[in-house]
Amino acid sequence: MHKSIFVPHGQFHIRTQGQVVISEIQGPWNLEMMSAWGKGIAPITQALSAKGPVGSIGIYSHSLLTSPESLDLLTKMLRFSVAHYRVVCTADVYDASVEGHMLGKRIFKSVYEGSVPNQSFATEQEAITWVNQCLAAVKA
Repeated sequence: MHKSIFVPHGQFHIRTQGQVVISEIQGPWNLEMMSAWGKGIAPITQALSAKGPVGSIGIYSHSLLTSPESLDLLTKMLRFSVAHYRVVCTADVYDASVEGHMLGKRIFKSVYEGSVPNQSFATEQEAITWVNQCLAAVKA
């Protein structure tokens, strides 16, 4: 494995609410931060998956901007989570205060395309409501 010469740019915090894993991400972020986030979220998502299907929410602040390599890694991690950790839906939360918000759907399109249902919301509560509806539909 190659060792990066860059330090992680951006910050993240991971928490859960029921069967939902919530990542608060302050951008812009780079590949190194995405890798650190992946190492942090994997055991949490794996533990939740033992109890049932999992929903994921990304709450973005400051900036949505990142590199294509970082988005490629996010795509790989999402597909692995769908296959191994029972992730059944994802939601993104960002509003007009976030740099690049007008590009959000375009930025994330290739990440989610053909993988799991995804929606973007302006508030965390809207995202939680939608993700919980998706989880309930899977359990029904």
